[in-house]
Amino acid sequence: MEKEYNLYDCLQSELFEILLPRMLFTGTRKEQEDFFRFMLEKKQVMIHDLFEVLCKNNHVPYPYRASDFEVEMLERGGISFLQILIPKQPESRSDILRVYLLFMEGNDGRCIKKYFVIRRLDDGTVFILHITPGLKGILGKELTDCLGDMEKEYLELARDFVAYWVQDTRAEKKKKKKGMKYKKDND
Repeated sequence: MEKEYNLYDCLQSELFEILLPRMLFTGTRKEQEDFFRFMLEKKQVMIHDLFEVLCKNNHVPYPYRASDFEVEMLERGGISFLQILIPKQPESRSDILRVYLLFMEGNDGRCIKKYFVIRRLDDGTVFILHITPGLKGILGKELTDCLGDMEKEYLELARDFVAYWVQDTRAEKKKKKKGMKYKKDND
């Protein structure tokens, strides 16, 4: 029999697929940078505290301790990974397996950040889900066959990071060219 979603599953989804990306990618540049630094400094405690507040606001008992959320910093190929391991809750679907914030310094000195969720779908398959700065989810590489092979997961995340970074850079250049053309046409 298939497990039903419970309130904890919904709160995990709200925190890791909506609230954290919103805090990372919206607001002023300073607000985004401040939250990013705070997240890097307070990692485990911050995740614990945010989830505890969500539970309290929804009048459900908080089932975790700060140590239940494992948060690690990794580095692969010049890309830093903030990895959040999600604790399993009994009677829960626990469809969010891990969360990643990948980042590195770009050529212009700005920090390039990409946010990913490793998510199990209803049919049991596991995929990388990229949450864009526009707060849209893009389904990426399937990881079902390599589930548990963390180095393969890191490699696929790094590939997605670079692919989205290149895509964003091209879109930004195209936007600048259009702006320059518009300015020339109106001068």
